[in-house]
Amino acid sequence: MNRQNLRLGGWFVAFLIASSSILLTSCLDLTKEAVLKRRFALTTERDPVQATEPKSVLMVRALSASSYCEGRGLTYRTGQKTFASDFYNEYFAPPALLITAEVQEWFLNSGVFGSVIAPGSYAAPTHVLEGEVTEFHGDYLESPGEAVVGLNLIFLQSNQEGRLASGAKLVFQKVFRSTVALSDDGPEALVTGLEQALAVVLRQAEEAVRDARSNGS
Repeated sequence: MNRQNLRLGGWFVAFLIASSSILLTSCLDLTKEAVLKRRFALTTERDPVQATEPKSVLMVRALSASSYCEGRGLTYRTGQKTFASDFYNEYFAPPALLITAEVQEWFLNSGVFGSVIAPGSYAAPTHVLEGEVTEFHGDYLESPGEAVVGLNLIFLQSNQEGRLASGAKLVFQKVFRSTVALSDDGPEALVTGLEQALAVVLRQAEEAVRDARSNGS
């Protein structure tokens, strides 16, 4: 192959590359904005109260979650037996993990116990709170929709040595549930409603634990 043919072949390859680039650009709409996920935090507020029994210690174990509450995406109930998960609007972490942190902080501020610890602490707990997130979704079967939060909580009292493996006393197992009407059908309204419903549930749980403590548990 002589030098002239090589030059022609090079120009032909360059022409093919340029043509492919033009075709690819024409097929793509580069003006569209990328779809971004929105990630939400979960917060509740409880004014701090001084502990009445400073030596009491509550351990809050990580809550498990029902199959309807495992994912990070906002969950919508769309029918009697159908649920949908929002791919574009989600929490920073799985709801059960975020709710566990809110339970710990809530009871720390409640004043029912002197200390609130997590599993792995060297402190010996006098009581333990554990359970499951049973409901955490928006219910849109009727308009307006409503936020639904449900917790199945188990409250335990340790033995005199502060050990739970042997001789732990079951104080109660109760389901706490709350619903809050939503202002609109948007994801922000659902997040706000879920926070409000969770605060009601935590207040219910606090009252139940406080009553149990006042009765000697």
